[in-house]
Amino acid sequence: MFFVYGLIQQIEHTRKAEQLVNNINLVNNTLLKLDQLQQHILLNHQRMLNTQTVNNVQNFQFY
Repeated sequence: MFFVYGLIQQIEHTRKAEQLVNNINLVNNTLLKLDQLQQHILLNHQRMLNTQTVNNVQNFQFY
């Protein structure tokens, strides 16, 4: 009986460990996507700073 209980506990711990690994992978993927988005935004911002017109409209810088 104790062997079966121990086996059930081991299976439960394995399941929780797998869930933790999956959650960590999801967080890492989310952080990677956020980093890619930030790089895209920064690149577009730099393009805006380097151009004089956007859609044929004068690009005025307000500070």
